[in-house]
Amino acid sequence: RRYGFSHIISTGNEALISTAAYIEYLIDDPETGIIALFSESIKEPDRFVAALDRAAQMGKPVVVLKAGKSARAAAAIQTHTGGMAGQAQVFSAVLKAHHAIEVNDLEELTEVLSVLQGARLPTGDRIAVVTGSGGHAELLLDMSSRAGINLPPLPIKTRETIEAGVGSLTGDGNPIDAWGQGDFSENFTLAFGEAASSGAYDAVVLSIDANDGQAIDYLGQDEVVTRLLIDTNASIEQPLYLMSTRHGVQKSIQVDAIQKHGIATISGMVQGLGAIGRVAQWNNRTASAVVPAEQTGGTAPDWASRVSVHEFDAKQLLAEAGLSITSEHIVTTVDAAQDAAEAIGFPVVMKAVGDRIPHRSEHGLIELRLSDREAIVQAWARLQERLSAMGDVAVNAGIVVQAMATSGVEVIAGIARDPSFGLVLAVGPGGVLAELLDEVAMVCLPMREGDVDRLLEGGKLEELLRGFRGSGPADVEALKASLHGLADFATHHAPFIEGIDINPLIVHGQGQGCVAVDALIVPRLLVG
Repeated sequence: RRYGFSHIISTGNEALISTAAYIEYLIDDPETGIIALFSESIKEPDRFVAALDRAAQMGKPVVVLKAGKSARAAAAIQTHTGGMAGQAQVFSAVLKAHHAIEVNDLEELTEVLSVLQGARLPTGDRIAVVTGSGGHAELLLDMSSRAGINLPPLPIKTRETIEAGVGSLTGDGNPIDAWGQGDFSENFTLAFGEAASSGAYDAVVLSIDANDGQAIDYLGQDEVVTRLLIDTNASIEQPLYLMSTRHGVQKSIQVDAIQKHGIATISGMVQGLGAIGRVAQWNNRTASAVVPAEQTGGTAPDWASRVSVHEFDAKQLLAEAGLSITSEHIVTTVDAAQDAAEAIGFPVVMKAVGDRIPHRSEHGLIELRLSDREAIVQAWARLQERLSAMGDVAVNAGIVVQAMATSGVEVIAGIARDPSFGLVLAVGPGGVLAELLDEVAMVCLPMREGDVDRLLEGGKLEELLRGFRGSGPADVEALKASLHGLADFATHHAPFIEGIDINPLIVHGQGQGCVAVDALIVPRLLVG
């Protein structure tokens, strides 16, 4: 009842025609205004991304529900269709970068499609909800708070005006229990008008039980509610929605009547209100241009044939790309190690490095807080003994003398290769918080304008960078510059990189920069 379909396409296993081809067709179809996609896997990723970009340029929203986000579902997809499901976070990053709307279930899909069919789209996520029950309003607050839906309190003057007409409001006034005293249609009209004109809200919602066939009608007032919505819609600038509190089939007469006036109907407190926020986010973003980054020609760099590029060499390469690294020297004798420590300044760290040495901490190949020349001698002896016990993997290993890292916000940053979409930049909280928070944001390369800003928004890392438990704000601009440098290095050498790890990248206080403490580059071993 709520949707008008131009096409319904089952793509099968896409042996001949891919999802991207269908999207290309629908972009050019004048009868199609919105493209909804349920996908198991993407067969032509480059063509798919190009289609998303063209849809964005044409102003046609693409809403995507993808299966295969769990390990079990991904395995089932591979056996069912022969397609690789791809890493869920990478796919989400692709959709975000290319201006598509991602949803997580069928209910979110239906509600986002409903919001997109409104004559006016939301430009922000601040929602005013009008209802006829105090208990209803309280339940809405509970569910919205858990889901992160933005229901700002009524401004004081707006509340006073509404209360003068309907009586006392509950809580902070939003949701607005407008049943009150007197005629409910007059009360609702007052609530709608005052909320819309207050400047505090981007969308206004009437929340009632609007499903078809329910035992108790809304006091026999369907026609009154319908007329109320139509009249209100004509008098306010924000989009107006009729929301049924539960999922189900809405009343056809009511839906048909208000849709003719551009009013969308939504269902479910969380999914319905959440859809307004999702569409607002889509509506406020434009497809970003790719940030130019020089790409290398066909000649492989010297390091591309190595099994891995150990810490010292990896950091030298990253330093050339503009990243700050710890002060350090690679040495071959204990005397040179002592001299290097003197030059750097005690205390120092000593580490064994080698392309074939895995997991140095597990093998005792890192010596910390060495405070004088004698400590260097003792650490040298321990490292040499442990290297000798490792056999061939430690052949040609070197010893690095490095400045002790000073405190700051520890960040994990790196590059990974996705089998479908290529290189991605990942960043998240590092150090002891890495496993505890398990939060990583990703963006596909080459980067687009604003990508680094978006990577650092809205998560635990942003909280840490702003200052946590008495610590001052960190040097976010230095972190952004480092991430840009890392992304440019990876883009420049894209054919030859499988992955890069920087762990940790320590971000110091505002204006004090950030430093890569440890790094590893894994070349992509090309055949032929």
